[in-house]
Amino acid sequence: MHEYAVIIANGEVSQALRLRKIVRQASMVVCANGGTRHALRMGVQPDVVIGDLDSLPVGVRKRLKHARFISSPDQNQTDLEKAIRYLLRQKVKRIVIFGATGKRIDQTVANLSLLEKYQGRAHLTFIDPSGTVELVRSSANFRGIPGESFSLLPIGRVEGVTTKGLLYPLVNETLEPGTRGVSNEVTGRSVEIRVRRGKLLLVKLFRR
Repeated sequence: MHEYAVIIANGEVSQALRLRKIVRQASMVVCANGGTRHALRMGVQPDVVIGDLDSLPVGVRKRLKHARFISSPDQNQTDLEKAIRYLLRQKVKRIVIFGATGKRIDQTVANLSLLEKYQGRAHLTFIDPSGTVELVRSSANFRGIPGESFSLLPIGRVEGVTTKGLLYPLVNETLEPGTRGVSNEVTGRSVEIRVRRGKLLLVKLFRR
């Protein structure tokens, strides 16, 4: 059973050092069709390439030495969703995804909805050049770096939000879509988030 896998999609991918480090720790690397170009540019050989393979140039395919190709032309799912569903069938419980954001805003918003759609079946984390995004349903705990910035973005109305270790703490608060949860700051070495009802997007920003 695979516990930790990486997907490289076709959005914005520029953090080569971080990608290569995370790939080295992964048990499987899957490219969602056009994400293959990002992988090869950064010296990463995928284990699986999935999607509408007709759009993948022959020259690119020849550079993939050991990859398994899975043709999936279904237009009702994006190539990223096809990659996620493939890994779920492999019983993967943690998936880190590069290239899910950037380029087209409609695709970015659609990809963010996948965090909620597949929540509970695997832990999904998006990584883009500015930071990471994951879903919080009931609770989250993570090691903090004092001065680190992050945001809590509610999906609809979220009740009973309580936090510890932040410059602007929340105590049994209700968050609704807007800007209130944007740009908080870590003050301690650990951060706790509790939610009574609803779901939040947790966006942790990389330090520059």
